[in-house]
Amino acid sequence: MSAPQEAAQKATWPTTPTLEGALSRCVARATPVRTIIDIGASNAQWSRIAVRHYPNARFHLLEAKPLHKPGLDAFVAENPRASYELAAVSDSVGSTWFYPSDDPWGGHVSGERVDGAVEMKMTSIDAEVENHALEPPFFLKFDTHGHESQILAGATRTLERTSLIIMEVYNFRHEPYFAERTLQLADLGFRCVDLCDPMYRSRDGALWQMDLVYARNDDPTFQSSDYA
Repeated sequence: MSAPQEAAQKATWPTTPTLEGALSRCVARATPVRTIIDIGASNAQWSRIAVRHYPNARFHLLEAKPLHKPGLDAFVAENPRASYELAAVSDSVGSTWFYPSDDPWGGHVSGERVDGAVEMKMTSIDAEVENHALEPPFFLKFDTHGHESQILAGATRTLERTSLIIMEVYNFRHEPYFAERTLQLADLGFRCVDLCDPMYRSRDGALWQMDLVYARNDDPTFQSSDYA
């Protein structure tokens, strides 16, 4: 057995590329988190997993599609430290156009009206942090289908007090692709520390998308570049 294999067997956290595994590793590394902001929360399915790993964290969920309101209501009823807003998230506060798509898990913000789009409330992460008195350090979760740059632009103050980001990134759609996104986050002071939930294209097995986890450049994890 190789040295890396022996070290992996000695690890005290899961080494599987799943969300459960990634969150367990974040907790094991003791990266501080006080508030989790779930951007693109759908029916709270991601937060239902995260709250098992962060039972003492404050949760604030943001979702644009009203059809997910029952799931959000149920999550908040079960978790007194949780809240949510039905709104599109972007770089400013106001209103915008949201194209919901036929996929209940899909949809995207549009800067202009297109067929099938609906006008709805728009907010920013910085505004939500202020309006709801959310306390750092923050853990930001993105499932936002290509609108990440605009959301990041509306989170400048929040990012200064953010310890972790988990973001759905793409290899074939929703530019920029994952490598460019990682460089963008590097400019904002974050480095990739984990990945989970890779998806592969059915036609040829090519990598389609995955979730990448980013921690601050000054996170103690990055003080060592050794494997062991």
